[in-house]
Amino acid sequence: LVIDDDPINRKLIINILSKKGFESLEAGNGVEAFSILEKHNVDIILLDIVMPIMDGIEFLKEIKSRPAYLNLPIIILTTDDSKKIEA
Repeated sequence: LVIDDDPINRKLIINILSKKGFESLEAGNGVEAFSILEKHNVDIILLDIVMPIMDGIEFLKEIKSRPAYLNLPIIILTTDDSKKIEA
């Protein structure tokens, strides 16, 4: 699941993954991502930090509070170096 508010970034990441044989789902923010997670089994999340509605930090806090997703790997992809991320 690729979560990024920038559609160009999402398409770029999905294109790279597709060329490697992976299928991807996409969401523009954390709220959309939770809606997708309720309907689909996801193996890994690629997460942007700076997003509207629910940003990546809020998403991380929320997903780690849900037992069903505790072991779901999350990779943070962002160009914002001003955020300190604590897992």
